[in-house]
Amino acid sequence: MGGFFMAEYVYILQSEKTGGYYIGQTDDIEKRLMQHNSIDNVEYTKRDQPWALIKTFQCDCRLQARRIF
Repeated sequence: MGGFFMAEYVYILQSEKTGGYYIGQTDDIEKRLMQHNSIDNVEYTKRDQPWALIKTFQCDCRLQARRIF
């Protein structure tokens, strides 16, 4: 039986302000990076903006992505 394949990604960001790192997971890298750098960001990452994407790891599913980090 065929199914719909939805890749999941683990990503590493580096703060251009502090040099610190952030690791997360998403199914849309570009959208998630824009969210981290948005002026409307209310998450932990707002204080260390701007963020640069330094590495991504493609996973077959969300469970596999969660196991990486």
